[in-house]
Amino acid sequence: MFLFFRDLFLHFGAYLGISFLLMLYSRSAAGPWKVSLLSFGFGLAIEILQPIVAEGRIFSWTDVTANSLGIGSGTLLALFLRRRIFIPKLK
Repeated sequence: MFLFFRDLFLHFGAYLGISFLLMLYSRSAAGPWKVSLLSFGFGLAIEILQPIVAEGRIFSWTDVTANSLGIGSGTLLALFLRRRIFIPKLK
């Protein structure tokens, strides 16, 4: 059971980091949607391909869910920090 939650935590943390960095430095006019869809597509592609390229690995919807929660959290955190750091309030 510990390994299950550890795996989910690692998926969450990895995709939080990926989406946070992508969103923090993205200057796309599409805003967070482009970063979120790019990160989600990357995670889904890895989940789909891993049974093909790695022996003993399987597709898991729980991993996709953990990835998605990490993407959402990382994107929101980056948006919050960008407003606080890079777009200061004018006095």
